[in-house]
Amino acid sequence: MSKALDELTVRLQRDFVLIPSRQTHGWTNADAIKGIQAVNARFDTPVPMKADQPTILAAMKKFQATGNIPTFRDLKYVCLGACMPIQGQGVVPIADPKLRAQLLDRVETVANERRLRICFLALLQSFWSFPASRFSSEPEFTAFRSLGEWLQRTRLEVEKAAKRKLWWMTPLADHSNLLGSNPCQKYATSLLSGDTSLLDEAHRLLAIPENSWVKQEALMAQIRAATRLKDSDFLNHLDALIHVVSGKTPMYISPELQKRCVALLVSRYVRGNNLNEHMTLRDAAVSVIGNPWLLRKEWDAYVVDEQGEPDHQAREMVNGWLKRRLITDFFDLLSADGIGDRRRLDYWIRFEPFISDMWFVLGSLAQKRRDREFMEFRQRASGRLLNLEGTTSDNNAFIMRIEDVLAVEFGADGNACYVYDQVSLLTLLSQALESHNKNKLIKISINSLKTTNRLEKLAHRDGHVSGSRWEERFDAIISDLTHCNPDQPVMHRDRSITSGFFCDKTSIQKFTMEELEKFSITNRCVIKDNRRYSGVLWVQPMGNHLFGDTTIATNLRNWGFQYKPGKGWWKE
Repeated sequence: MSKALDELTVRLQRDFVLIPSRQTHGWTNADAIKGIQAVNARFDTPVPMKADQPTILAAMKKFQATGNIPTFRDLKYVCLGACMPIQGQGVVPIADPKLRAQLLDRVETVANERRLRICFLALLQSFWSFPASRFSSEPEFTAFRSLGEWLQRTRLEVEKAAKRKLWWMTPLADHSNLLGSNPCQKYATSLLSGDTSLLDEAHRLLAIPENSWVKQEALMAQIRAATRLKDSDFLNHLDALIHVVSGKTPMYISPELQKRCVALLVSRYVRGNNLNEHMTLRDAAVSVIGNPWLLRKEWDAYVVDEQGEPDHQAREMVNGWLKRRLITDFFDLLSADGIGDRRRLDYWIRFEPFISDMWFVLGSLAQKRRDREFMEFRQRASGRLLNLEGTTSDNNAFIMRIEDVLAVEFGADGNACYVYDQVSLLTLLSQALESHNKNKLIKISINSLKTTNRLEKLAHRDGHVSGSRWEERFDAIISDLTHCNPDQPVMHRDRSITSGFFCDKTSIQKFTMEELEKFSITNRCVIKDNRRYSGVLWVQPMGNHLFGDTTIATNLRNWGFQYKPGKGWWKE
């Protein structure tokens, strides 16, 4: 534009000097007129039109109320505000099918070629500014796609109707993919290789705002392209992609987009030949999507397979990684003397496939530490943290749920391992989620974790006479209580069937694991889930007098359980 202005200045100076004074009142010089036309052409660009929000909102409200757009000025402002969320209503106006049809019909009836072009550019500007956060809303995403299709069709009509060549039509044609259903696939390969020139060109020539959905959609396209690569190439790109997705670059990435991106990476990783723990991917998945065993619905909503179904394998993979990391954190990080307890770590990590839940009861020192390792641990364990009282500040407790028993280990040396049935402690521990929601930790006395109401008290002492190791004694007792043999390889098995619910094909009602646990506590029942061993899910009342209880029978039958005399209620 500066070059055109300079050229016009030179021509005007020349023409006003050469043209006799009697002719200075008229534009008769052809070169001067061409100069003015060149400037007009340069100003007729997709550069954002200036309009204050109150003016746009006033025009939009009038249009919403009446369905009419009386003047061209109103029409221009409505086009500019078509994709602007209306304050207090929470939706973009163009998401209303009726209003969208009325607006586009009104634009198409504009007879003046220049005014049609102005409306087109206003809608194009609005299109670039469509809120990426609205993509998760089906009506609004449908509106977004409809507008893109309309712009694609009308682009050709505007170009055909133009009386002169519009320079911006060339880059818009070159990047017309941005108006289509897969807008950024064109840039994916070059972006993966680190070349941003093509995308930068589109932003520059089409005046796309930096906060537009385009860059975020380009990231999604880049990740989709990476997931189609062979294993070795995908792994070569993985760390760099996680770095961007985690928000560690200047580019803003919405929480919604972060979840979608991480979900794609996790699902691709589990389909590879190498399922070794990827720590960066693990931490990104837990940080962005959440703890896979606490936020099951969140995981199943975002992490899906190629058929759009919950990707159970991906969730269980990260679930296993997280549990192993937390077990390691406790024995390496939270031991009272600060020295990792390798034997206890090696012992309990064998049980990881059988551990369905865990809690960490922290002493005051572990709660206050601001070292990176402690802060990362507390973030990973979020939702399963409690406050340990009645002991030294450097002591901590680790509670593992294995089938229907709870094993309690302590950080300080000299403490035995206490084993309880789940009913004894589960009521207290289930409050951890509630305490997390209220942003505070429930206080638990160490005495409540060392009660006489226990199944076993196991000391970490080797048999000096017999030469036996404490691990062997633990195995004999814990395997007998839980029917779990950690030395037999067990595949991670999904603990539920559909979208976070346990449901039998013939059952009328659905229920969550949390509901079943609360039911079992209230009615003094024990849950045994043997489905991972091709068994069944059992609910067994504590005491034979409860087997025929009408309340228990009615609820469990409604949930699809069948009764076996003398043993309890079961379902596949």
